[in-house]
Amino acid sequence: MEGKCFMYVRLGLATPKEGMAEEALNYFRDVSIPVYDQVSGLLGAAGCINNEGQLMAWTTWANNEAKQAAMSEFQENLSGLAEFITEPPTILEGPMVAGQQYVMVPKDGEDEFFAEIQILVVIAILSMFGLLSIAFRSYFLPILILSALPFGFGGAVVGHIIFGKGLSMISYWGIGAACGVVVNDNLVLVDSINRLRGSGKHILECIVESGVTRFRPIIITSITTFVGLMPMMLEPSVQANFLKPAVISLSFGVVLSSSVTLILVPCLYLIGDDVKESIAQFKASIKSQISNKST
Repeated sequence: MEGKCFMYVRLGLATPKEGMAEEALNYFRDVSIPVYDQVSGLLGAAGCINNEGQLMAWTTWANNEAKQAAMSEFQENLSGLAEFITEPPTILEGPMVAGQQYVMVPKDGEDEFFAEIQILVVIAILSMFGLLSIAFRSYFLPILILSALPFGFGGAVVGHIIFGKGLSMISYWGIGAACGVVVNDNLVLVDSINRLRGSGKHILECIVESGVTRFRPIIITSITTFVGLMPMMLEPSVQANFLKPAVISLSFGVVLSSSVTLILVPCLYLIGDDVKESIAQFKASIKSQISNKST
């Protein structure tokens, strides 16, 4: 049965009115559960009061179709519970798969997380851009260094596809870590090119020499990271499954983005230098024409 859905779970969390927790629980046990026992496709139902004083009521179904077919009767039976609770219950539901661990999160909580993570990503990128601009005294080099970040995200997506998993909140932890490694690799490569240019060498020679000298450290970093995380990626235990999305994001993100670093960054650096020289020549020609007209 491993890897296959064997039940569908629906959990309701409600806050009872003051002093009515026991009444709410008794209503669910004495009125709701006996009705649920007659519903086709229902595997079981139970309820309790948790440590925070909330009423927890959950039902398990043979599948989602069985749950959907009985929802009208399900909702009608719960309507009597409204007099004991302060507001409609928060509903968490989803399929359960054998051999895997699940953390159930309210839909609004998940939406809030992704909204916050988008804001934090923008802040992080702008902060890195500002710091790199100050360090290199350039607006082009920070963009060049940050250019491999999308490939880190792409590598994480590829890894999740290979392992048959969807992106989750835990996945973004690994994507953030992979982006840190990518920025470090690009920073080291670009800094090496700049130092060689300062010695008076031709730009093409600087790029080739930097690519050769930094090839081994960047590749070794990627391989050791991937190999070091492989045992956790292949570990089938429940404890490992919780962190596996982050590990997959980090390992595959680093591998893909590091490969891009050794190819894309030197090419973009050379293109940027050509564009800079073209702009300088254009400005010089304009100034020359202006000076000729003035004389």
